Amino acid sequence: MGSALLQDEWRIQTDETLSRLVGAIDALVQHQQEAGEEDSGMGRKRKAKVEIDDGASRYAQASSRNTMDSIKDVTGTVGGYPASVGSHHLPSTSTSRYQPATGSTAMTPQLEAYLRSTSRRPSLAFGMDQAGPILNDPHTTHLQSSAAALDPFTLPPQAESSTRSVDSSNPIRAALKVRGSLPLPSIATIANNYLPLGSPLALRPSQYRFPGPTLGSADPRLDAIRLGLLPSHTARSLFSSYAKHIEPFSFCFPDFPSTSNLTPVLLSSITTVSSLHSTSHQLRSLYLRLRTDFLDRTHPYAPLSPSDEFNPESGIGTEEVIGACIFSTYDPSPHGRQTARAARWWSEKYSYESGPHAGLTVGEMVAILPPVRNVNTQDRVRVWLSAFIAELHRCEIHGREAIMEAVSPCSYAQSLQLDANGVAGTKQDACLVFYARIAYLVAKARETSGGGAEGLLELTRQVTKSWCETRALLGTEVERGRDTYDNTLDLHYTLAKASIYIRAHNALSSEGAGEAAAEVVTCSQACKSACLDSIRLLMREKAGFLGNLAALPAIYHYWIVGCVIFLLQLCSPERMFYRLGLMLNGEIDEVLWLVGLFMEQYVSELDGCSTRIVVEEGEEEEVMKHPAMEAALAVGEMLASVQATI
Repeated sequence: MGSALLQDEWRIQTDETLSRLVGAIDALVQHQQEAGEEDSGMGRKRKAKVEIDDGASRYAQASSRNTMDSIKDVTGTVGGYPASVGSHHLPSTSTSRYQPATGSTAMTPQLEAYLRSTSRRPSLAFGMDQAGPILNDPHTTHLQSSAAALDPFTLPPQAESSTRSVDSSNPIRAALKVRGSLPLPSIATIANNYLPLGSPLALRPSQYRFPGPTLGSADPRLDAIRLGLLPSHTARSLFSSYAKHIEPFSFCFPDFPSTSNLTPVLLSSITTVSSLHSTSHQLRSLYLRLRTDFLDRTHPYAPLSPSDEFNPESGIGTEEVIGACIFSTYDPSPHGRQTARAARWWSEKYSYESGPHAGLTVGEMVAILPPVRNVNTQDRVRVWLSAFIAELHRCEIHGREAIMEAVSPCSYAQSLQLDANGVAGTKQDACLVFYARIAYLVAKARETSGGGAEGLLELTRQVTKSWCETRALLGTEVERGRDTYDNTLDLHYTLAKASIYIRAHNALSSEGAGEAAAEVVTCSQACKSACLDSIRLLMREKAGFLGNLAALPAIYHYWIVGCVIFLLQLCSPERMFYRLGLMLNGEIDEVLWLVGLFMEQYVSELDGCSTRIVVEEGEEEEVMKHPAMEAALAVGEMLASVQATI
């Protein structure tokens, strides 16, 4: 009975205390509303409401406890509520145990102190919807509307700045905001510095692909067909084979209509080259007779020195110069060098650049070459670049000086960017200019070999620059839209760069630098990479070189053999320093395997061009081999000797 009375007394005291507090809060809210109407500053009114709501919310939590200790602590510890705990941490109660009274409106000193202590914490407004049963009281509906106005998703600028200040007071939240991320490396922005790809250039169809039935018949001079060296249908077949299997791997020399006006020199040149690489034994047996016919038509008019006078009766014109370039490109013999030398000299002498006869060849001017060819400036530039390439390649192979000074072809190449109608040039023109630039750089490398390795290394960078510019000009993507012309251009780039690197390596070795010197090691690694890139490109099935290795120009065979020899020297016991490096890196087996695989394919394709012919009746047949066969067999023996040491 006593305990029941005591509980009733506690309940009565609790209700009285809560009624006084609610009345005091209600009176304070009304006072603030009246003051807000008189005050023009809306920020001060909002802050006062938030402070009142904050105090009411916190007190409602404490008043939900039905123990004497919580009643005593209302005036003692509420004012010391931890400031670091926000209103969103306050638990909400689902029921109310009291009915608020409206009797008393006085605040206790402790409550006033508590409200003052929380006046700097406007972020408690975020928890007004969780402030407890006091917000469900009809006397505090204005507090609910105030809380709705301070919804966190529609905060006014003042409230947003207040929330940021509270967030910054939390060291963990502040550290999370200022915590940085790993920056992207600078390599991510380098791609923008590369030249953009332009529109793909058009490919000019070959005029040798479908020769006419009256091939060369309109020219009054006797050609190989009328001399009985081969029938007309065989000549047309060789022309078509040249256009399909040989011309795409060449240097994009200009072509001419394969009609009745075709000149005898060009006819003999194309049939000679095509017969050597034919799959037919009968056609290959025609090679020597066709070759002799071509030399008889050109060598009597070859110059002995640059100061010789041009003979107008020689009949040399644009087609004769290109025919000489084609022949010398695939004939590595001294006769081929002499032909290339003559082609370069003819390209400077055969036509008139100015005057009343500008655009005419000397033979056309004296009516020796019917009919007039209508050669424009771009045609003459193409002829000049072709002869320039042919002679410099022969100088590279034979180590001889050019008949004329090697000048940069860049100034000549400008006229091939656009044709007479303002249309962009063809892919063949862009590749022709590239081959001329590389030939010029390779010639400079041969002249710079005695001047040190630094100049040679600079030339390799210029080779790469020319390749990048041409690649951007062609506009073909890496994986799509590439044809034989694109792959041949890449092969030319890698082989030319490797040849200059080999010269640089030899220059460093001749300067007395030991094998362990940093410059020699760096150069040898770059050279090894370039050589391996060339071999891999040749062995790539999609590149189109497999099955056509024998049809490559002579300069490619010369560079390929040089690359293979350099790789084998790195693996040989005589170069123990490099050999040990390759063995430690596990590369020596890979290098020898790749070289062995390539040489097996290479020798097999070259051997396919071998033909047994009868020189004279009554004598044994002799084997006519591919011009690169002897060099390939020598490299094969070197490969076997290196493999025997592993």
